[in-house]
Amino acid sequence: MNPVHHTRGDNPQVRDRIFRAACEVSGGLGDLGVFLPLALALVLSGHYPPRPLFLAAGLFYVGSALFFRLPMPVQPLKAMAAIALVAGVPYDTMRVAGLEFSLILLFFLIPGVLSFIKTIFTPPVVRGIQLGVGLFLVQAGISLGMKNPHLFLLGGLILLLAFFARRWIPPLIPLIAGGVVVALASPSGIPASGSASLLWPGGFSLSPDALLSAFVLLVVPQAGLTLGNAIVATEQTARDLFGERAKRATMRNITASIAGGNFLSALLGGIPMCHGSGGMTAHYSFGARTEKATVFTGVLFLFLALFLQGKPLEVLLSFPEPFLGVTLVVAGAAHGFLARKELASFRSGAVVLTTALLSFFTHNITAGALGGIVLSRLLPLLTPEKGGGE
Repeated sequence: MNPVHHTRGDNPQVRDRIFRAACEVSGGLGDLGVFLPLALALVLSGHYPPRPLFLAAGLFYVGSALFFRLPMPVQPLKAMAAIALVAGVPYDTMRVAGLEFSLILLFFLIPGVLSFIKTIFTPPVVRGIQLGVGLFLVQAGISLGMKNPHLFLLGGLILLLAFFARRWIPPLIPLIAGGVVVALASPSGIPASGSASLLWPGGFSLSPDALLSAFVLLVVPQAGLTLGNAIVATEQTARDLFGERAKRATMRNITASIAGGNFLSALLGGIPMCHGSGGMTAHYSFGARTEKATVFTGVLFLFLALFLQGKPLEVLLSFPEPFLGVTLVVAGAAHGFLARKELASFRSGAVVLTTALLSFFTHNITAGALGGIVLSRLLPLLTPEKGGGE
């Protein structure tokens, strides 16, 4: 019998498969810069147990990936999380808000509602939202980085060097590995002996006071942000990045997914969550090309939900925020770059910039979107077309 001599010829294919798998892992971790700072801040506030948080997020990640067949991001609802941190919102109130939010989203599934919304959110307005979100991500990344500028520079240097070696290893993996090393050498936010007490929640109150408080304090401020960025802009971003493969990522399906995910999260004791256009770009920027990337993320979160205590919890809580800041800056720049397609003409460019800058300087995407919508209606009256074009 002849010995097998074709092993060397197979090596490039094997290496390519390994590299592709590593890229999916890297891409799956690409949105941690958004998820972890908010989630860990809620945990460290002392009110929010991490296990149900990661359980709900893990199930939402896996379910979304398998349905959309894309690396669909899952993120905490930013406005709700920020208000909860600033105002010290109780854990039960946050769960009630998630339940209310899921039920309110069902209204948008009434036939004709989303179609009407789509006529209001014209392409320049959506691109402006994308640019505004990109600016937010860059700003948030710099804020995290300034907590320790030396670590921020170190993380940036690691990512830059990894970029030059991207033919052999996805750039985010060395950054995550470096962050784990820093975390192992740092004191944690809570002692390992206390981590076992952060287990599973009980029931929660649906009294009229709880329902009203959650609605006014958390749901109302979040609604406009979710409509603009998590639904309208996510549909557009999916088409930008994945083309025909994004056929399931419609506004209707995205809305239904967020509603179902939040209903499940409220019952399990997680926090309110959504999809997001910036998160999708973050996953894509760091190598995610298929649903396998975010299935990996979901399975990782489920593992944390089941086994998160002791040293692993210490490492997670000590992961350097400046390293996460580096990923936010990169993802924000890539996301803002998507808006370039609408900057070619005066009218669309003016709407894009108005939407983005108003969102950024007011820290309110709803305000930016409203400004862009109004301007998109006024510009045709103020600058009539000449020769049939803009």
